[in-house]
Amino acid sequence: MKSKYKLVFVIGILIGVFLILLIISQISAALEPKLLWKKEIPSFVWQIDFARYSGDVIFAHEGNRITMFDKNGNTKWQWGPHLDKLAGSPIISDDGKHFIYSSYPTGGETDYMKGTYIHYCESNGREIWKKEEPLLVPSTISPDGKYIVLGVPGGWGGGAEFLDSNGKLLWKIEGSGLETLFSPDGNYLAVFSNIYDVRGNIYNNKPIQGNYNSFSNNGEYIGIEKIYFDPNIEIGPDEGLYDKKGNLVFPGKNAISGSGKIVISYLKNKIEAYRFPEKIKIAEYPIKRWNFPDCNGLDYRFKYSKISYDGRYVAIFGERTDTKTPYSLFVIDINENKIWGVAIPGVEYEERGENIFSMSFTNDGKYLMFLHTNQKAEKSTLYFYQIQ
Repeated sequence: MKSKYKLVFVIGILIGVFLILLIISQISAALEPKLLWKKEIPSFVWQIDFARYSGDVIFAHEGNRITMFDKNGNTKWQWGPHLDKLAGSPIISDDGKHFIYSSYPTGGETDYMKGTYIHYCESNGREIWKKEEPLLVPSTISPDGKYIVLGVPGGWGGGAEFLDSNGKLLWKIEGSGLETLFSPDGNYLAVFSNIYDVRGNIYNNKPIQGNYNSFSNNGEYIGIEKIYFDPNIEIGPDEGLYDKKGNLVFPGKNAISGSGKIVISYLKNKIEAYRFPEKIKIAEYPIKRWNFPDCNGLDYRFKYSKISYDGRYVAIFGERTDTKTPYSLFVIDINENKIWGVAIPGVEYEERGENIFSMSFTNDGKYLMFLHTNQKAEKSTLYFYQIQ
């Protein structure tokens, strides 16, 4: 009997040691992001989107092509190259099941106004419907792919359109521009200074003006920043977090996690983390985010910084202010209060006018995708990191 008890005791100890080692290994992995794959693209990428559930990446690039990679870096679908058609605005749903893009003939403005189409497809590239639309282009798609917003390029008239997955027009949106953003749950839409639900009801009593950097569940809070040509401007008027009614509730260069529980404030020489809505400061880090370059290039929402859905991780392009390091990309684990940095070849702040970035976490925070594209050199690189 004693031998039996000893055996049980030894087995219990071994199981305990195994669990401790497992926990340690998981913590270590969370603090040491691992580059899973890297793709060199010998051309300029002018539009990219990321499926935050499936990890698929879709982008338009030179040669009149659209390419989609899965989260393992394998080519999942490609459109083109084409000699007679240009591709634009590929946007994918967060679940990766549907995507949308536009195509139009090469040539002058007369040709552009004819034969311009919106394509709505399944993830394997099978086209579900095609709609001729000479003045509108894809602006965004809901996380589940049920709704599509066709936007109006700045300066054009006619308003935007809100469609269902069958291509049916549900309601129209007044204004112009392409900056639109769905809340993570897909129930609310921020567009043209207003917050709507999917039925077209407006919730804010006053306009919310600026560039969107984040949007929390149920459309409760939205982060607003403004881009200035003068890099010395650290904060513009009326930047901050707004509630659904349009009230400024937390001034500053603030972005909120999709869960609505964590806010990151980008200050002159550091960033701060707050628990929200209590506005309780929980940490600060000696990292200065790079200022935004001019308003050209890829969708600015994805540039230079991103927060994971639960608010645990922050990815940021910038520099440490307490020490001199060659690092350009930092990942912060707020739960563990740790900073990890890496130097990305060719990524320098002084060359930011030539370098364009796009970054996003998967919804579970396990993976980080980012694109570095260089306009002058006409080359791009995709990186896919495992965070935890």
